[in-house]
Amino acid sequence: MQIRIIKQISIILGIAMLFMQQGYCCELMGYSFNETVQSRHIFSVFRYRELRHGWGTAYYPDKSVLLYKEPTKILSSKLATFLTTYEEYKAPLMMAHVRIATVGSVLYRNTHPFQRELAGKQYVFCHNGTLSNYQNGLKLGSIKPIGTTDSEHLFCYLLGQIEKESIEEWNSETCKWLESKFKRANDFGWMFCLFSNGEHLFAYRCDNYSDERLHYVKRKSPYGKIHFKGMNKTVDLSTIYPALSKGVIFASKPLSNESWTTVKKGKLIVVKGGEVVYP
Repeated sequence: MQIRIIKQISIILGIAMLFMQQGYCCELMGYSFNETVQSRHIFSVFRYRELRHGWGTAYYPDKSVLLYKEPTKILSSKLATFLTTYEEYKAPLMMAHVRIATVGSVLYRNTHPFQRELAGKQYVFCHNGTLSNYQNGLKLGSIKPIGTTDSEHLFCYLLGQIEKESIEEWNSETCKWLESKFKRANDFGWMFCLFSNGEHLFAYRCDNYSDERLHYVKRKSPYGKIHFKGMNKTVDLSTIYPALSKGVIFASKPLSNESWTTVKKGKLIVVKGGEVVYP
């Protein structure tokens, strides 16, 4: 039984690696700042992705979350185009996702990010990767998926574990506990994830894939000019960010010519108010 499961996982990983080598892979982006910043500018850069199965963005203007998503190609989406000019698209914390469907049909309910309420907080999750034979290993509690993706199942599993442990505060101990849950899920495939409760931004990189698929950059004043890839455009950040703002931005691929740092394998990074608080 175990040998068969291992073989199936190997097949899934092989297919996933082929997708990634050819550039067909979901992508993530998210940030946490110490104050409200414009989301539309970084989203404008991120949307230059040739992925065809859906896109979504979630942001927290206050303790509640606003979420937009469509099971369509992001560059042809009128809604995504609108968001690049929408001045109220701003928040201290946001995330975005573009999808290649490997598990689950191309439908709204299978489009990332996913959102649920738990203990008075609105959690949001998006995932790049593929899990296999995870249903019995990642057992769900009262929180169930609406769609059919491995990603939403993983999200519901994590929330169920948080609910089971009655976790209300995120400190070094509870962040280490959450990292162990990501590692547990990592046994069933490969995964790069962004996860948030509106205060913290959690970013996890799997430990069983060699390619670099999650990076981050720290930004703070004094802001200057940088060159954005994809758009092939140079922008003066001092015209975008408040003078005293500082934050951390995560992305599957570096979005600019800045010095991005690769997240280490099997590691969770937690950011709150623009500062790394774990590890």
